[in-house]
Amino acid sequence: MEEYFENIHVGCICAGIMEGNIFAAKERDHEMRNRVKRKHNYLKRRWRQTRNGSHAIRYKKQWVTITPSKFEAGRFGVICDKGSVWEYKGKKIPDFQIAVNAAFDYIDPPIKGQIQ
Repeated sequence: MEEYFENIHVGCICAGIMEGNIFAAKERDHEMRNRVKRKHNYLKRRWRQTRNGSHAIRYKKQWVTITPSKFEAGRFGVICDKGSVWEYKGKKIPDFQIAVNAAFDYIDPPIKGQIQ
């Protein structure tokens, strides 16, 4: 909100009261909780190793591939139907586990204003 010079953290009811729309705040809370459950289940999935050394899974009706960079050792990229990404949170992707998280956030982006 523009009235505050710093970020504030409140529960969904208080956020709804502050913005004047409790229903919207509850809906965002519901969506965030569902996304957390999706990520929890996603992180349990087993990745298949391909012949070329990449790893792949099918998620949300598309193939997701994590591949090591051919040009830079210790760097990974995420490739899917939507496109590709070689950075996560403004930094190069240095290992497979970070690439797994980058893939999830690329395919199932966080809700605007959601804390990560």
